[in-house]
Amino acid sequence: MSKQINVGVIGGGLMGREVASAFGRWFALSDSNVNPALVAVADVNNDALSWFESVSSCTILTGDYKELLQTPDIDVVYVAVPHKASSAATELVTFNSARATNIRAASMSV
Repeated sequence: MSKQINVGVIGGGLMGREVASAFGRWFALSDSNVNPALVAVADVNNDALSWFESVSSCTILTGDYKELLQTPDIDVVYVAVPHKASSAATELVTFNSARATNIRAASMSV
């Protein structure tokens, strides 16, 4: 039995859609002990967000990544932004460092 891991994605462009597609095919990995479920996406582009409306597990679509980070049900955040936006990724690590420690500890029990 695999453990469900709730995932939030920051960046709904090409790489955000690619990781969402990979989560949809995860069931094919018979030796995986986790099952990722995409539950939230943040992007400032409404057109990018609209693509995720068809993902049934994705219940949060927001233009503010900080709202995504405040969601207590999210276990993992995948940052799918262009390299030129890497300063936002650095801010994510700083903003969420205490939570990251808790996530790391939880993943060790999987």
